[in-house]
Amino acid sequence: MENNTNTNKTYTYEDILALFAETDRKMKENDERWERERKEDRLIRAETEKKLKEVGKQIGGLNNKFGEFTEDLFINSLEKLMSERFHLQEFLPNAYKRIFGVGEIEMDAMGIVNGEINSVYIVEIKSKFNNEALEQLEKIMSKMNTFYPDLKDKKKIGLIAVPNLKEDQKLKIMKEGFYPVSLKDDLAIVKSPDDFIPKVF
Repeated sequence: MENNTNTNKTYTYEDILALFAETDRKMKENDERWERERKEDRLIRAETEKKLKEVGKQIGGLNNKFGEFTEDLFINSLEKLMSERFHLQEFLPNAYKRIFGVGEIEMDAMGIVNGEINSVYIVEIKSKFNNEALEQLEKIMSKMNTFYPDLKDKKKIGLIAVPNLKEDQKLKIMKEGFYPVSLKDDLAIVKSPDDFIPKVF
């Protein structure tokens, strides 16, 4: 039977130095590789963020254009609708006013009726319905007397105009006391029943 004997290799000082040098070289290579990967990762992230910002700007631009298109659709028929329904004597699209030291107020449209009705109708137009429309109109109503003191004695009544209003959205608008307005065959129509009583500000 053959006996296997293990012979222990004796390492010289030069062998140990070479081993340390090899280990150090590999560690440096790994560090360099990791640093390259980190740089590449940072570059990819920066490029991705840049593209996302560009896409965000493009989407924002499209939203603005779509919003303007929606306003144009409504404005073209709102005056006729409001004149027939509320007997307007004056119609002001894109009404804007600024008072230095106080702030500004901007309305998509405003209609004024004098005499016995003595009311101001304020319209908030949106391409899609959201709670922000209700909040914006509430804020506008609360600022009307400050920015239009000459209309202080008039009743303030709000309208929310959205191209395609769903039934639950219409009910939500009415619950807040505003007239819901939608589009049918490119014409603005009031979606509330005749006995609806709006909130007066």
